[in-house]
Amino acid sequence: MRYLRAMSHDIPQIVEKRIAYLHEYHQGMSQHYVDDLIPKLDRYFKKHLNEDIYAYLACDDEQRVRSIALLLITEKPARPAFINGRTGLVLNVYTEPDFRKQGHAEKLMQFLLDDAHQFELDYVELTATESGYPLYQKLGFHDFVPETKPMKMHLRKEL
Repeated sequence: MRYLRAMSHDIPQIVEKRIAYLHEYHQGMSQHYVDDLIPKLDRYFKKHLNEDIYAYLACDDEQRVRSIALLLITEKPARPAFINGRTGLVLNVYTEPDFRKQGHAEKLMQFLLDDAHQFELDYVELTATESGYPLYQKLGFHDFVPETKPMKMHLRKEL
């Protein structure tokens, strides 16, 4: 298995793995929704890949992506909690079922975290699934209670 940072020619496989992740973790997506989502994801990654989102891939000998992790970098006005103003959000850590429990997600996460240090991010955060939680703890992530109450307003209809 080779571990690498994605380039523009990898976008079709990034989109494919994003859809696989969404199917697994967000049950009930209709084919109509998926068909609508694919061009939007393709457009997004063409615009943002290696600008403010980085994709880390585990590829087999045939160059098929078997595991993926995304790092979204956000820049905002600095404050004591993020003095550089740059933070990271880990998204879409996904490994195909036949390739799980072989260390691929851990290697991708370590690659991602090495880059996060190079990018001088103040912190990296994620939301863990039950199956991913032990790995993230092993890597040094910890539970935290936010200083403020997280809230959001949906402006569009959800699935």
